[in-house]
Amino acid sequence: MLFSSFRDMKASSQLIMGIFIIMVSAMIGSIISYGISAVMYGFGDVMDMYSAGDFANKDYISMLRLSQGLQSIGMFGVPAIIMAYMYSDKPWAYLYMDKRPTLRIILWSLAVYILTTPIVTLSGLINNNMSLPESWSLVEEWMRSSESLVQKVVEAFVADKSVGSVLINYLIIAIIPPVVEELLFRGALQRIFIKMTKNHHWGIWISAIVFSAIHFQFYGFLPRLLLGAIFGYIVVYSGSLWVAIFIHFVNNAFALYAEFYNKEVGNSMTPEEPNLVYFTVAIATLMAAVYMLYRLRAVSEQVGAR
Repeated sequence: MLFSSFRDMKASSQLIMGIFIIMVSAMIGSIISYGISAVMYGFGDVMDMYSAGDFANKDYISMLRLSQGLQSIGMFGVPAIIMAYMYSDKPWAYLYMDKRPTLRIILWSLAVYILTTPIVTLSGLINNNMSLPESWSLVEEWMRSSESLVQKVVEAFVADKSVGSVLINYLIIAIIPPVVEELLFRGALQRIFIKMTKNHHWGIWISAIVFSAIHFQFYGFLPRLLLGAIFGYIVVYSGSLWVAIFIHFVNNAFALYAEFYNKEVGNSMTPEEPNLVYFTVAIATLMAAVYMLYRLRAVSEQVGAR
């Protein structure tokens, strides 16, 4: 078969090949995105809009939405599917997509996610209050400005309350990313890392680190790392990527709703800084979540044994 030689490669070689596929696919996705934008608005206008960075320009916001959606598919979704076909004769099983999860498994997984929400929020508060040494001030300034730019983009997305804009926002933030990111990070890369380390814990956490780092948001690194690990354990213990996609969707949909809420009310839904009570609750619910994870594995094994 065409891809049979890739299936006998070492995990490290598959990883290198995967990185190459991701880079090429991301580049093609960007080219397609810019090409469609140029057809819609004209090449010169596209360049002018990118140069101006005017978040009050509705055409610029529409172009950013289109770019984000297409680039996500090109960078995450397409490479994962290509890798699955290259590395396995059962690509959908390789991506953990051949199992239909039961309602019981979905509810157990949702309980794990809910119980880990306090520790994820706490890690975000700690992460956001971190500061680098004085000698790294320029790096910290760059990271803060990058974070501010991302926040401006999100705020510009949610500023338009029309039905069409809201639906598009949910498509490009709460639907496309959960699908394509889970395909790549928990479907393809996590399997390679587990194969490399011969340990599913190491594979899950390495994949979670890569997942968080690739977003290039330093002040959101810790909560995204924890979320990536949670999704990873859910996939391994449930045996289904569909569950992680659903939980990831719930997370992104709620985060988007929180942005709408903050924009409307002008008040955050989370505390501004960690305190002892919140820390205690976070640790207690984390312990409960770990227990629920192991119960999830037992439930999944019972379902599989039938």
